[in-house]
Amino acid sequence: MFLLPLRCRILSGLALLVAVVVVPAAAWGEARLATVFADHMVLQRGRAVPVWGTAAAGEQVGVSIGKRTGSTKADAAGRWKVVLEAMPAGGPHQLVIRATNTLKVSDVLVGEVWLASGQSNMA
Repeated sequence: MFLLPLRCRILSGLALLVAVVVVPAAAWGEARLATVFADHMVLQRGRAVPVWGTAAAGEQVGVSIGKRTGSTKADAAGRWKVVLEAMPAGGPHQLVIRATNTLKVSDVLVGEVWLASGQSNMA
């Protein structure tokens, strides 16, 4: 009578162990972008474009947007950074990061962002 609940607890414990240990270990080696990079972003025109993130230590990382490309190797802590040449206003572009996995950031525009606030009569 107690065997069924004990088996369920053992299986539940094993499933939890797999979820906690195996899944993050598989994702650890994947390249990741810093959280400031997302779909529908705007990059400053006429300025060098730094792109950074993390990957497995020593992993080769390639970055491209439009005709601009660059590559680097992740340092011992897994950090990497590529600085691409300045771009003129335009888009939409796709930012692509290639390592053991491939990341894509879509609808990237290059230009200016203006913020304004004031009275309701601003036009």
